[in-house]
Amino acid sequence: MGKQRWEDLEISQGFYWAPIVEVKNPDAFLTRKMYGLLQAGSVLQVPILVGVTSEEGLLFDQDAQGLQNRMAAYDQNLGWFVPNDLEITDQNQRTQMGSAIRDLYTGGEPLANHLGDAVRYSSDTSFTRSVIKHAELFSKVAETYFYTFSYDGQMGGGNIHYDGAESVGHSEELGYLFCSGDGCNGNNFPEADRVTRQRLIKLWTDFAKYRNPTPEASELPQNIIWPAVSTDNGDFYYVDINENLEIKNHPKEATYDAWVELYNSLGYDDFDTY
Repeated sequence: MGKQRWEDLEISQGFYWAPIVEVKNPDAFLTRKMYGLLQAGSVLQVPILVGVTSEEGLLFDQDAQGLQNRMAAYDQNLGWFVPNDLEITDQNQRTQMGSAIRDLYTGGEPLANHLGDAVRYSSDTSFTRSVIKHAELFSKVAETYFYTFSYDGQMGGGNIHYDGAESVGHSEELGYLFCSGDGCNGNNFPEADRVTRQRLIKLWTDFAKYRNPTPEASELPQNIIWPAVSTDNGDFYYVDINENLEIKNHPKEATYDAWVELYNSLGYDDFDTY
């Protein structure tokens, strides 16, 4: 696969060129691991609007044969499924954790035989798990509005699908918020795409103006009032943006909760990221 080995893929193991904890000095900006800063609330405490697409990993897994080859290698080296930020260095323990991670998606069967589940793993380990945890922690210090973007339209530009996975890849919502050239001509797209574009622009600009994506009920966002995330009572409300808007609870619940259990089982939380 070129110069980079599968087990070191940056999208799943962290980018080599990224912010780091700085050497102690009077002008240091990042003085602790960023996960710890979030836990402590040592962040700029302003409202945020944050979310994921329904299947982030599709952007990176468009080549089915390449995905199958990579998963076959992972199936033979279960430790590769383990995020490095778990800080598991013992190879036996790493293999056991990798087996537990694969179990979340296939019940122990090879991921190379279940490419839809492989994409779900890719989505969770590249963006989804970390973004949900970020929102969960940030909601304790400032209003946090969370979304999943599930609308599978033409403006998003994606056309990849695997059985068993969702259909909207990383950054596809940007195609509705921004445009260039012929993409700005709404007549080139279905009505549902145009409505989705109008909704996103209203929600995002209202958030910029009022620090709330739905300061009041209105017709275009189907009269919903977007709830801020609050996990104090075990809930995690968010808005699913599809052809219709729907308030739901617990994004990606099945795999996210299982990942949390795996992280908690380690008995420490001094992670770089999540």
